[in-house]
Amino acid sequence: MKKIENYLNLPPEKRDSGLLMRDIVLPDIFNDDKNKILYYYGKDLANNFDFPQIEEIMAIFEKIGFGQITLEKVKKDIYLFQVLGKSVDQRFLVSQKPEFALETGFLAQAITIAIQRPAEGQFKLDPKKKAVSFLIQTIPQ
Repeated sequence: MKKIENYLNLPPEKRDSGLLMRDIVLPDIFNDDKNKILYYYGKDLANNFDFPQIEEIMAIFEKIGFGQITLEKVKKDIYLFQVLGKSVDQRFLVSQKPEFALETGFLAQAITIAIQRPAEGQFKLDPKKKAVSFLIQTIPQ
């Protein structure tokens, strides 16, 4: 009940149905499977785009409304992104531990498309900065 109260206490301009669906409705419907479903939906979403290079991934990520993304580090088979901004702030207002499985799946599949190697990812929250980091790792073939 706390999440819905947090959502309803947001100013009207900060409420949106996507936030309501992802952080309140879907967890109630899918319980433990929610993150798996959102992760694979993110991968499916990425398949709708061509990603000739990493910069294009970041541009599309922001256009979709996932947040302001920066590529913090590339090391061999690992890509480390950080996302901040209004969309992330809103997620932290609704939940102390928001989930970013959709964005993680999107980034993993986008990297797969861009570099033609399978990739998987995970996210880590930084509540103090109101930021989320994504570690995307390619899988050796």
